[in-house]
Amino acid sequence: MCVEIFAPQMISFSHFNRMWANSLSGVTKVCGERFLMDVFSHSEGITIECQQDRSQISNKETALRTLQDQLYRQTIERELSERTSARKGQLGTRAQSERIRTYNFNQDRVTDHRIGYEVRNIKEFLCGQGLLDDLISKLVEVAEMEALTEHFEHNCKPLPADS
Repeated sequence: MCVEIFAPQMISFSHFNRMWANSLSGVTKVCGERFLMDVFSHSEGITIECQQDRSQISNKETALRTLQDQLYRQTIERELSERTSARKGQLGTRAQSERIRTYNFNQDRVTDHRIGYEVRNIKEFLCGQGLLDDLISKLVEVAEMEALTEHFEHNCKPLPADS
């Protein structure tokens, strides 16, 4: 994945000259000059400062590389957090209200929690005889009613009230 950071409207540069001195035996001598490069990403609000080398160009390249690494890291972290939250949303809380169907062998009972259907003969249900067909037909009926209700809610206008 490549994070585009070189758009002119997204980055601003500023540079400063810094003199560094050496004081030996009470005498201060200017030993050299370093260039501080400041790179600011407007989209993310990140500022990178670099003054590793004496060259302004190499400091700018180092700062841009560091900024690109940080933006890439943020993008990866954002995608991972989105995936994690989506996965948690799909898994749910495993609460009773999220269950679709319960097979209770101790009580010889099958319950479909979506439509409130309950069967007391689990062996016959699992063999696929009449009780399973009954559940399937009720599920199809409920699905058709929900589809019709949704269609009417989205496509029909309410009647005007008589005043």
